[in-house]
Amino acid sequence: MPTTRTFTPTGPALHDGHDRSALQELTEIYEEAGCRTADARQHAAALLTKHARELAQQQRAHLRSQGYDVDCVCGGCSACLAQESIDLIDPAVTTTETTAVPAQHAPARPFRESDAAKVHYVDNRARRMAEAYWRLETGGTRDDWLALGKDNPEACIQHGRDWLRAAVAAALLPLIDPATGMAITPVSLDIDPRHHS
Repeated sequence: MPTTRTFTPTGPALHDGHDRSALQELTEIYEEAGCRTADARQHAAALLTKHARELAQQQRAHLRSQGYDVDCVCGGCSACLAQESIDLIDPAVTTTETTAVPAQHAPARPFRESDAAKVHYVDNRARRMAEAYWRLETGGTRDDWLALGKDNPEACIQHGRDWLRAAVAAALLPLIDPATGMAITPVSLDIDPRHHS
């Protein structure tokens, strides 16, 4: 009987077989490593389950990074449709968690009262809202509005600040860092009416 003097590792077969599943191919790799078939199949299933869960978590993180609220259950917006697809591949999600909640029982959208309180008085969006409202109501020009002065009640500056705080609280506008002008909180840009009802 010949003696082998050198160890030659064998790599796993390429995963290009269209007639075999990932579970079958991964099971074979565990078998080549010395596992019994039953154990190899169990290890392969556990690893694929872990991969599916990680993939779902990555997709949810991507949704949040795009400003979508993945906890929305309205059933009609882009985030809800994406979340439904993500839940299908996540083995940690049960069927009761993926069941759509009827619209009349859907929870209210996030109310960011603490964010509204942080809206800084130098946020120029308040003045722009006030100017836009005054010009729509009166038909006046920007110069006409500026001539009123910021302390004139007719200039609607206080109203503009209140509207801005309300928009931030309702998550329609982001909270802005006054030092950088950058948004601190995300907002959904989805215009599906069912998302904002």
